[in-house]
Parts: sequence; C-alpha cells; structure tokens
Amino acid sequence: MLLFYGREQYPFHMERILPRSLDPLVQALIQCRKEQRVSQADLAEAAGITRRALVAIENNASDPTLGTLRALFTALGHDILARPFESAPTLDDILRENDRGYGSKAEPDA
Repeated sequence: MLLFYGREQYPFHMERILPRSLDPLVQALIQCRKEQRVSQADLAEAAGITRRALVAIENNASDPTLGTLRALFTALGHDILARPFESAPTLDDILRENDRGYGSKAEPDA
C-alpha cells in the first residue's frame, strides 16, 4: 500500500503511480493503427506531429487535443463522430417496473 502526504514531501505524483484508464478514443486510435499496420513514425508524420508525441498519447502520458485526434484519425482514413448516450430510464419507468415485479397492476406502456 502506498501513502501520499503531499507533493512537497514526495517527488512522485499520484498520476505516475496509479495509471489513468486509457481513453476510448485513444484505444480506437491504437486499434486502427495496428489493424492497418501503420507504424507510429508513419502515422505521426502523416498527422503532422512527432513520433514522441504519438507515443505519449498511446502510453496515456499525454492528453491530446481534439485537433490532434482529428489529424491522427484523418491520417488513418477515419472520422470522429459524436452520438448521444443511450437514454437512461425515467423515474416513471423504474416505478412501473417495480409495480410489475410486485404483482401490482401498472399502467400499460404508452
């Protein structure tokens, strides 16, 4: 177990000890690059960044800008799309489901 009492006392930051989870966009980027058998050097050059910057992105040591991600995906022939999250159930949906579970007569779905 590691204990941290502040940055002044220890040279290591929490981020270096406990890795952040890899962003889904970065995971997709790595997967696309590997599926197309594109080297990091070639992708970095095509996207207009350094190989060192790409390595940092793929190793979760850097948080890329949207512009950088767009350039990387464009170089691989992909686009970034935004879509809404699946809708969460409403309170009425939950109450209706609970009523069904207890054998009560719930209002029919509209």
